[in-house]
Amino acid sequence: MLTSAAGRTPAALVGILTLLLSGLAGVTGGVAQAAPSPDITLIGHGFGHGRGLSQWGAYGYATRSGWSHQEILGHYYGGTTPSDIGDPQISVVLTWLDGTAPTVTSGQTFVVDGRQLPAGSAARIGRNADGSWQLTTLSGCTGAVTGSSRITTPTVATAGPPATYGQLLTLCGPQARGYRGALTVVWDGVLHTVNVLAMDDYLRGVLPREMPASWGTQPGVRA
Repeated sequence: MLTSAAGRTPAALVGILTLLLSGLAGVTGGVAQAAPSPDITLIGHGFGHGRGLSQWGAYGYATRSGWSHQEILGHYYGGTTPSDIGDPQISVVLTWLDGTAPTVTSGQTFVVDGRQLPAGSAARIGRNADGSWQLTTLSGCTGAVTGSSRITTPTVATAGPPATYGQLLTLCGPQARGYRGALTVVWDGVLHTVNVLAMDDYLRGVLPREMPASWGTQPGVRA
């Protein structure tokens, strides 16, 4: 018992002790909480977009489980029938360039809107406020501007079939890459760069980026 100098318990202390004891009673006498579930759900995927066939998964099924390519396809694309679609033209949006006017070069003569540009020069295609297309030519990817004019068709193509990797159309910048086919620019509220090419040419470019050449040895070739 706490008392004052006069020997009496102060009313304020009595009130505080009453509240503390009431709270303690509520804690000890309350309903027990249910124990947490031991199960944990994880949602996600490995490297890449997480859709379709997994390259490393296919390689594992081929090399560790001895699966044929038919079994691998059946696992990832169940209920489908493989067929030959030929070699159609396809369009691939280069999303990493969205919103940016592309600057293109090539190790051989290339053509923009019917205009031939010399090997090693560069062409930047942008969009004007009135909706027209603007071609800016440069002496190279980081060279001086050599000309600027409006164009009708914002498409870049090599003058002939590339004989070497350096003769492909190449996008200037830190992510410089060579592209088969043609490059064009479209607008839907945002500027997009699109690679237009044949399916077989697309596969020639994308497969080496998806799977190392060393996988081409048995049994990895099944992947």
